[in-house]
Amino acid sequence: MRRGFFNNMAIVFDVASNGRASLASTLTVAHTCTGSDLVLVVGVGTTDTTDADRPVTGVTYAGVALTKANSVQNDTDDFGAEIWYLVNPATGANNIIITTTGSISLIIGGGVSLSGVDQTNPLDANNGAIGSDASPTVNVTTVADNSWVVDVM
Repeated sequence: MRRGFFNNMAIVFDVASNGRASLASTLTVAHTCTGSDLVLVVGVGTTDTTDADRPVTGVTYAGVALTKANSVQNDTDDFGAEIWYLVNPATGANNIIITTTGSISLIIGGGVSLSGVDQTNPLDANNGAIGSDASPTVNVTTVADNSWVVDVM
């Protein structure tokens, strides 16, 4: 996430939420955004033994569609990880709804909202990697000072 340039605000953690659903096609997670210059980032992890390729079809918050920032799928081990985001989400209590292509073994998802984020160009950089070892790594090189990195695995 990129710091707000016009208001010179620092990025501030707002709130985090998470949930999981087994043998389901949707996951609903309650999330409450507060603050200003907000960005909501949602991380999704999926596992499906039927090898459903790219099972997440959409993520919404308060009925508004999020934009996919990155997605990696490991078809050999039948899991995936995705990051979605929404600039200027509605404040107050709402639901994050993650939808998949059909009923899958496991959906794990969570959101983090941050305030003080540049509303025009909120993403500074992103990257993804596939692996299944005990020490996962991925390199992300930010450009702007005081950027935050949000990840999912």
